[in-house]
Amino acid sequence: MSNLEPYTSRRPSITFLSYNEKPSFSLGCAYELFSNNIANVANWYDADVQLWTACLGEDSSARQSLFERDSILISDAILPLCVEEQPLLDLITALYQSGKRLIALGTGIELLAKTGLLDGKTVATDPRYVDEQLAQYPAVNFNAEMLFSGEDNIYCAPSSVAALKLGIHLISLDFDQVTATKVAKILSVPAIQLKNPPKLTKSSNAKGIKRLLLAMEWAEKNLSKIDSLDQLANKAFMSRRSFDRQFRASFNQSPKEWLTAKRLSLAISYLEGGELCIEEIAGVSGFGSAVNFRNNFRNNMGISPTEYRSTFSSQMVKSA
Repeated sequence: MSNLEPYTSRRPSITFLSYNEKPSFSLGCAYELFSNNIANVANWYDADVQLWTACLGEDSSARQSLFERDSILISDAILPLCVEEQPLLDLITALYQSGKRLIALGTGIELLAKTGLLDGKTVATDPRYVDEQLAQYPAVNFNAEMLFSGEDNIYCAPSSVAALKLGIHLISLDFDQVTATKVAKILSVPAIQLKNPPKLTKSSNAKGIKRLLLAMEWAEKNLSKIDSLDQLANKAFMSRRSFDRQFRASFNQSPKEWLTAKRLSLAISYLEGGELCIEEIAGVSGFGSAVNFRNNFRNNMGISPTEYRSTFSSQMVKSA
């Protein structure tokens, strides 16, 4: 039996747009994140690379294939060679208008700025170039203090390290925080804790969604108070059997899987903060005992809480 974990019902798709066949370091970071299934997760990204020149013809099959992808990643650009490529800018604009998620790395951010799609947005940039970019693109709020930025389905990371952290954030959106943290651990990059909205499936029952979401909202605020999933079913005004069935149909995972992921996400934030010992973290995150916490953490993360803390804690920690 495969040990891959089915976090999504289908593979998210992403195409890396590259200016030439020589890959940049940022593109290499993206390839490591999205092409190599280092977390060993089922339905990992369907990723490919396309040269910009191959996508500019009106009848190009390569161009049309871009409109069938979920995300388009624009890697480092050799700007002096492509500033006159209006067809490329038009293509990027058309992809965004069709609902594609755009991801720009390095100098790909400036290429995206040329389309006008960044106008009015706050965008992460390299501090070395911020003054020049602000002067050239006054409608864009370039910010050199941000690691990466994301607004209106456009994400930007100015450096290779930022590209890794942005990629981990996107993995948390497309899969979940546990998967993102696994990838972060393998790459020795701290995962960024974010509150992500649950992903509804197309088969979601609209009548039951509101009650499910209200129960989930309550659960996130009361993780330490949940003794059983029956409490969540009661909060949703459903029988346990109906709750389990509707939850899986709506979110493509069981309530137990979702609850464990939320508890792990909270525990990870405490491990990285370093203020609480293992027993205390087990209590506030809802695992109850340190033994239960350690077992769940190792089963999901592949390492112990103490090992994770020794790598990513930002402070001197209490003894575990």
